[in-house]
Amino acid sequence: MTTLPFLPIDFNFRVADSNRQTFMPFTSLLSPTVNYTTYKGDLQTEERIVSNVASFGRQLGILSEAVLALAEGKHDSDELERLRRMMARIEDVKRRNRNAVEERAKEAFESLAKSDPQRARVVLEAMKSQLETATSAER
Repeated sequence: MTTLPFLPIDFNFRVADSNRQTFMPFTSLLSPTVNYTTYKGDLQTEERIVSNVASFGRQLGILSEAVLALAEGKHDSDELERLRRMMARIEDVKRRNRNAVEERAKEAFESLAKSDPQRARVVLEAMKSQLETATSAER
């Protein structure tokens, strides 16, 4: 890509294919922006966690402090309680996002069923097949 300060710069580090990040230098002056284009998890959930709970650096710092506290034998430390609070907030974001995804899926299927019942049956059979595959993979 280009190196002009107002356009995105795309970095693809050769060490790992999944470590591709797009940096927006001009907009980063006002608020840092990193776009993880090949992120393995649910991007929307991760963005909400980083925006509303703790940045990656803060998460790492809280985790590091808790590990050091455990290494020092402090099993009821403030650091561990801080980690527990952060994890509870993260789980709450994940739960809310799962509920939102489920609602969007239901609404989309209901809309398809109303507009094209035959196609809805095809989609339903494909979804059943995917569910069976996912269920057997869990075992």
